Amino acid sequence: MNTEIARGKRIDNGKWILGGLRESYSPLKFEYTIGSTPVEQKTICHFTRKIDKNGKKIFSDDIVRYKGDNYRIIMDKDNNFLMNGIGFEFYCGIKVEVVEMEVVGNVYDDPELQWK
Repeated sequence: MNTEIARGKRIDNGKWILGGLRESYSPLKFEYTIGSTPVEQKTICHFTRKIDKNGKKIFSDDIVRYKGDNYRIIMDKDNNFLMNGIGFEFYCGIKVEVVEMEVVGNVYDDPELQWK
């Protein structure tokens, strides 16, 4: 069983929950939970271990404002923290000062912010 900090939308009421992500499976069932609460797999957002300029945790699938433009935060297969713009991606550890970022939403609740 793997545990990491994540957030996801609860299956029972669609509200966000934050905590330790757990994957459990049996021959008949595969389930993601945060704590003991089942969450929708497609809404799971992994904590990047980065904090924005306002002290807010940055998660995958967040939308951040950086130098006047909005970007989607993604994590690659090696858990590198990337920013995704229109037609490009760049590695945040090299080219971006996280202290200049501000979380403005996420792709699930605010999809219209992604490309503004």
